[in-house]
Amino acid sequence: MESASEVAGDTVSSFVLVAATTAARELLADRTGFRLGEEQWRAFDTALSREPRHVPRPDRCPSHAHPL
Repeated sequence: MESASEVAGDTVSSFVLVAATTAARELLADRTGFRLGEEQWRAFDTALSREPRHVPRPDRCPSHAHPL
C-alpha cells in the first residue's frame, strides 16, 4: 500500500479510500433496480414527490478533490 500510494502521490489512507470507492462504484454500476416493501416504497415515493430544497453554495471550494 505504501509503495502504491507513493507512486500515486497520495497518502496511504487517501489511496485506500479512492481505491475502495472505485471498486464499490464498479461493483454497483450495473445494479439499476432495487426492491422495497410497501411502507418503504411509500416513503421513497413521498421523498421523490417533494419540491427540491435550496442548498446554499459553499463560500469556498475544498483545497483537494474528494473521491466521493
